[in-house]
Amino acid sequence: MALRTPDGRQRLQRAFEEAFALHRSGRVGDALRRYDAILATAPGHAPTLHFSALVLHGGGRSQEAIGRIEEALRIDDRVSDVWCNAGLIYAALGRGAAAGQAYERALRLEPTLATAWINLASLRLAMEQPAASEAA
Repeated sequence: MALRTPDGRQRLQRAFEEAFALHRSGRVGDALRRYDAILATAPGHAPTLHFSALVLHGGGRSQEAIGRIEEALRIDDRVSDVWCNAGLIYAALGRGAAAGQAYERALRLEPTLATAWINLASLRLAMEQPAASEAA
C-alpha cells in the first residue's frame, strides 16, 4: 500500500475497517490475518497494532501482544484506550507496576475513563494497596 498518496491512505483505512469489522463480529482469527496483512505493508499503523494486540492477548499470546501495543504507543501515545489496554496486558503478564503506570497515563489523558479507574483500583487491591485503591 503506497501510504504517501490519498488513495493509499484510503485503501489502508478501508482495509483496517474490514479487519476491525471481523474483529467486532467475533471472527478474530480472520481479523488477525487481516491485521497482519496490513502490518506487512504499513508496519507503523498504530490502530492496527493496538487492535491486533488485543486479538493476540485474547488468544493467550500476551507476550506477543505487549510488543505490538508498546509499538502503537511509541507511534502515538495520546490515546487513552491504548494505555488502558496496555495496562490489561501488563497485568496479565504479572507486571503490576507497569500496568498501574499505564492506567494512570490513560487517566491523565481521559480523567473520566471508567474502565481505567476500575482496572487501577482492582490492580491496587490485588497488589494489596487498599489505601491507594480508595483514592482511585
